[in-house]
Amino acid sequence: MDSPSLISLLAHNATGLSYTDMHPAISGNWINVGFILFTFVVQTATDNYSYVDRLWSITPVIFALNYPLVAALRGYAVNARVLVMGILVFLWGARLTFNFWRKGGYNLKDEDYRWAICRKIIPNKVAWHLFSFFFISIYQLVLIYLITLPCKTAFDVVVAGGGEWRIHDTIAVILFLGLLTMETVADQQQWNFQEAKWAMIKAGKKVEELPAPYNVGFIQSGLWRYSRHPNFFAEFSQWWALYLFSVGADGRWWNPECMIGFFLLTLLFTGIAPFTEWITLPKYPLYRLYQKRVSILVPWIPLKTPITLEDKSELESIDSTTCHERRSWRVQRDRLFLAPKKLVIKGFKVKPAVPDSFVADALARLRTAVASIHGRLAVTDSLEELYKSVEHLCVHKQAQTVYQLLQDECASHIEKAVNEIRSLEAPDSLTLLKQLDEAWKVHCRCQLMIRSIFLYLDRTYVIQTPNLKSIWDMGLDLFRSNFLGNSIMVENVEDSLSLKTRVVDAILQTIENERNGQQIPTDLLKSLLQMFVDLGIYITVFEARYLATTESFLVHESAQRLRDMGDGSSSGLAVGAYLEYVEKRVEEEKVRCGGTGGYLSLATKKGAVSIVERVLVESHVSLLLQRGFDNLIQDERVLDLGRMYSLYSRVPNGLSEMKKYFGDYIVKFGLSIVNDVARDPTMIPDLLAFRKKMDSLAVTPFQGNKDFSQAIRDSFEKFINKRANKPAELIAKHVDTLMKAGKGTSEEETEDVLDQCLALFRFIHGKDVFEAFYKKDLAKRLLLGKSSSVDSEKSMFKDIETSKDVVASFRQRKETHMAKPAWHCVLTGYFKKVCDSTVSFVRGASALQRQTHPHIQRDFAFNIDGSKGLDRTLQSLACGKTRVLNKSPKGRDVNPSDSFDFNDAFENPLFRIKVNSIQLKETVEENKDTTEKTRKKLTHTLLIAELFEQLKFPIKAQDLKKRIESLIDREYLEREKNDSSTYVYLA
Repeated sequence: MDSPSLISLLAHNATGLSYTDMHPAISGNWINVGFILFTFVVQTATDNYSYVDRLWSITPVIFALNYPLVAALRGYAVNARVLVMGILVFLWGARLTFNFWRKGGYNLKDEDYRWAICRKIIPNKVAWHLFSFFFISIYQLVLIYLITLPCKTAFDVVVAGGGEWRIHDTIAVILFLGLLTMETVADQQQWNFQEAKWAMIKAGKKVEELPAPYNVGFIQSGLWRYSRHPNFFAEFSQWWALYLFSVGADGRWWNPECMIGFFLLTLLFTGIAPFTEWITLPKYPLYRLYQKRVSILVPWIPLKTPITLEDKSELESIDSTTCHERRSWRVQRDRLFLAPKKLVIKGFKVKPAVPDSFVADALARLRTAVASIHGRLAVTDSLEELYKSVEHLCVHKQAQTVYQLLQDECASHIEKAVNEIRSLEAPDSLTLLKQLDEAWKVHCRCQLMIRSIFLYLDRTYVIQTPNLKSIWDMGLDLFRSNFLGNSIMVENVEDSLSLKTRVVDAILQTIENERNGQQIPTDLLKSLLQMFVDLGIYITVFEARYLATTESFLVHESAQRLRDMGDGSSSGLAVGAYLEYVEKRVEEEKVRCGGTGGYLSLATKKGAVSIVERVLVESHVSLLLQRGFDNLIQDERVLDLGRMYSLYSRVPNGLSEMKKYFGDYIVKFGLSIVNDVARDPTMIPDLLAFRKKMDSLAVTPFQGNKDFSQAIRDSFEKFINKRANKPAELIAKHVDTLMKAGKGTSEEETEDVLDQCLALFRFIHGKDVFEAFYKKDLAKRLLLGKSSSVDSEKSMFKDIETSKDVVASFRQRKETHMAKPAWHCVLTGYFKKVCDSTVSFVRGASALQRQTHPHIQRDFAFNIDGSKGLDRTLQSLACGKTRVLNKSPKGRDVNPSDSFDFNDAFENPLFRIKVNSIQLKETVEENKDTTEKTRKKLTHTLLIAELFEQLKFPIKAQDLKKRIESLIDREYLEREKNDSSTYVYLA
């Protein structure tokens, strides 16, 4: 039974088929193409060529399991051969993956050492990328794909209706498992040997010092006695065992399509084994004896006696091989590629003698060169000759003498340069700084040239000698010692100390000149302060004094500015100018310490800015608030207030003090409005304007800080209740004025002002006073017809009733049990595909307007208590004067079978329209509810009398009292706070 060839499948199968309809060999081919492109792109981008190695144990499993997966998806019965082949390949992949993982192969930063050697063999980049693409990616991944083609033969037989298990399959399983076990044992033996060897090496032992057999460096026991690479042999032999499955499937022993992969795999391993040994030979010379005595791949005659270090004498006899071995292609290959080349160097008969004057002449040339460099003169000898002189002196064990010579010469010249600056009578501080900067730059250039000449000394003797400074660090140390006066070669220490003090004083004076508005050479200061950093004295010598002088300067300057401001009569303008001055000083320090054009070290920035904030802000927090905070708010100086907020936020307790003064100002200004009887007619508009102004301050300059917003609310509540009930009365009158007709304001403006009045209303304690006056004014407006909008008045009553109904419904339905064991039921999440929504009538009408269906049934998704409310709403929207909905069929009544849709032709010139509700006759239940609601409050005596009058059967007063207590417990009634004998109806 012949299966279609892979070539025919690739030529005739449509790539547009689904995964199930596509042949597994074709889908596997496309997967392999993706792996090829992925590995080539990734390994080229990362310069790591082990990605194909990481796919060796994964891709064959994917290709092999692809066949039983497609067979199952197509509905074929489970075939033992196809399934067993997939399982065997999976076991092979799992073993190889584990072995590769424990060696660290899946660490993306690591690479197989053999690829690094290949890159050295192929140095040309173009040639290497071609090798990477065609061999590393294409050859290996195509090879992996080809070795799984026996699964294709078994699959095609299943598709054709065959696939019975045969003796070939049983033999294949036994061979495959046996070879898999052999490879596993070989790898484990190699792992145990290497782990033990490297554990002893890490403990500090050399390979030659290890006990046998670890001292020769390679394993010779177990399966490695029979073959130098038993794992390689078992690896490619397993796939030859897999070939027997294809023989059992279609009965063909000769199947080139399935055999080509195994031939290429065998060829690959026969090439890898010699290449690996070629790399191993330089590390383990005795491996040549192992090559001679043990077969390279096929297990053969075992190694009789393990190779030891005593067998080194036999290495010389390996070259004298027999004539037969010379003709052997394996020996010729070993001689060309594996055998190490011998290079014999014969020593001089007489050791060359060094001239007696060599050391003295070389040291003299170096001394002259160092003096010329420091003196900025031309060096007579070439730099190469001087470098060679240093090298020769070091080789002849004169390194210490050379280093001491160099140190003495550098110390002498550096001391001379520093003394010249110390003795300089500079007319001003800038001249001294320029001279020092020039000396420092000359010193750096000289040290760089000297280090290049003495580089061999710096890289050998200096590194190998503990506690010895490098040539560059030695120069820095000498310059620092002379500058600070710590050198033993400095005779007058006071002069040295005065130089350091003069330089630091000159720098600080220059910085003070800059603070006073003068132009200074910032590049010069930057170079000198970088010198301080390089010498390691910036913090100890300069930064401490800089911070101290900065603090002293700011203390005096701030005191003068505060004196100029005066005492308590200062205006907000003066305080604003001071805040601007503080912000300027802060920005100057930030720029000076690491900013564009700065010259101080960035490490100084934190301390300098902290001093500015502490001296200029933290020390005067309360003083600035006392002198000008009220004026800043009164004049609405938003920028100054924002500047103050930003500065106070950086100091401890700054914002808390600012919030306190802010609240005090609001109370003081608010009391001036509330307590002024003459301002009663304009009290409410003034308070509204004042509240609006404070809210804008909290948002803009105070950055929306919630503490300041809370201070506004607390302060308003504090001052607005100082004058008994007058603010409540005036708020009610102001609302009455707004609601009266003829004021010429739009509805939006009225709503906005009412919202502001509501904000004020929340602050007052006498809300009952407001209610009394409001009801009185409301009655007058309605009786005299002076209301600007009757609909607004009506909507208010509707909102009140709606609120009461909602509260009553909540109180009736709320759950009083909080513990889970006391709940009536446990809710389970069985959700329907459609959503039932319980909404109010108004929201239901709004949903009808937004629904996307072409029409909607009356009861399509609403579950409203009682259908009359829905019917009445739909009737108002579809049958009234303002027809927002279309009703089908036409008519005045609403029936359950009616459908509604949105009226696209609806138009109205008004921005906001009112839809009048259809009024229905009150029912008996509604009459009863109205009677109950009219009697909200009754005393105990009147309630008992009313009950005796309405009840038609005899009852005792004691029973009525118990019933009243029950209603109180259930929150239908409550006792009035001020009079416990009076009951208030809640529900």
